[in-house]
Order: sequence, then C-alpha cells, then structure tokens
Amino acid sequence: MDSNHIPVFIAFTSILTRYVPGAQKRWSRGIDFRISSSALVLSQLRAIKIVGLAPSMATHLQAARQHEMDMSLRRRFFSCLNWVFGKS
Repeated sequence: MDSNHIPVFIAFTSILTRYVPGAQKRWSRGIDFRISSSALVLSQLRAIKIVGLAPSMATHLQAARQHEMDMSLRRRFFSCLNWVFGKS
C-alpha cells in the first residue's frame, strides 16, 4: 500500500466510528421492544388465544422482528466498512 493512502484510511475509519454507536443504540432499542412485546404476549397467551387475537399478535411480533432487522442494517453496514478499511 502506498503510504500516501494511510492518512485517508485513518480519517475515513475515524469518521465511520462516529456513526456506529448511534446505530448500535437504535438496534438495541429495537431488540428491547421486540423482547418486551414477546414477553407480554407470552404472559397473556391464554387470553390472546381465547379472544382470537393470536394471528394478530403473530403479525405484530413478526413486524417488530422485521423492524429490528431493518435497524440492524445500518450498524452492520458501518461495521463492515470499518472492518474493510481497518484491514487495508
């Protein structure tokens, strides 16, 4: 590697590391929301089945999981870029 590129890689990596913690926090909040929703549904499972809300709750939990995965994409993107440029 040309020594002229090293400062560019260091600057780019330091900029990327600024965004990772915020993306991590958003993803963690998504995980917390999904887990608390799942715990609530499991604690009320009998009542949910009796009332007939099981399909609706399954849809809600699946949507929470999808939302969590969407939030994780940004964190994984920054982590991958950081890894690639950190290894260069």
